[in-house]
Amino acid sequence: MFYTTTNPFISTEATLLLIGETGTGKELVSQAIHRTSSRRKGPFIPVDCGALPDQLLESELFGHEKGAFTGAVHRKPGKFELANGGTLFLDEISNLSWTAQGKLLRAIQERVIYRLGGTEPIRANVRLIAACNQDLTFAAERGEFRSDLFFRLNEFMLRLPTLRDRREDINHLARRFLNETNQELGRAVQGFSAEAVERMHCYNWPGNVRQLRNVVRQAVLMADEYVELHHMNLLDPSIIPASSLTNLVVGNDKEWLDTPLKDVVRREVAQIERKILVSALRHTTGNKVKAAQLLRIDYKTLLNKVKEYSIDIGYN
Repeated sequence: MFYTTTNPFISTEATLLLIGETGTGKELVSQAIHRTSSRRKGPFIPVDCGALPDQLLESELFGHEKGAFTGAVHRKPGKFELANGGTLFLDEISNLSWTAQGKLLRAIQERVIYRLGGTEPIRANVRLIAACNQDLTFAAERGEFRSDLFFRLNEFMLRLPTLRDRREDINHLARRFLNETNQELGRAVQGFSAEAVERMHCYNWPGNVRQLRNVVRQAVLMADEYVELHHMNLLDPSIIPASSLTNLVVGNDKEWLDTPLKDVVRREVAQIERKILVSALRHTTGNKVKAAQLLRIDYKTLLNKVKEYSIDIGYN
């Protein structure tokens, strides 16, 4: 595992900031942290900040009183109240508007909230874990995220590696998702063929753990006793077979000498990733939204990678 629950920042009341690409399992990690903390007997309440428009944010997080606005026919507790005594997980926090960030900062600083339309202070007895798919350090420096809120959230930062950077976890995760799917859907698939395992290890997993979970779930539905190679092919024909990966290694055999294997692999994987991104963008004639959907990655992740790899395919 890439983090340790014995870390004092994880097991105590410290506010945590999780940084990782979309699909790296930030919510799963936050749930594991919650289960090992002193608040494990309390609730774990997740909030997708990217799905909250500004006009609903205050009501969703802090609740509202009856009659606070049109349609407020009942008092409604907010996520801060529901998480009382437990952990509040704020996912994709970078999507909050500047105004919304200010309201959240005030609640964190004062540890007191007010329902919309209410005057009674409510103690916010929660532990906060925030998550983001980009490095908020640079976003704060560029003025794209409130630096005061960033410093409040960043008592301890935990960076989650991508699945392609921790391929040793693929077997464990795939087996876990297979067992979960068997139990949930009443299947009895025993495991994966050697060819299917190889295919999973060769793939770049742009959608990370979330994509692996979806692929395994669908494969289990299609398989009988074992998940075979052709099940993986049907699910995602863009998976690159191991035989083709050997053709991507540098032509001059001596270029990898005196270079750590991990660095060589990372460089070659980056080349593969760039080729896939270029192919997807050409397929969609430069439409980044459609390319992100095709690759099953977050739109912001696609933009960041296009910038990282300096991709320009000539479409406006």
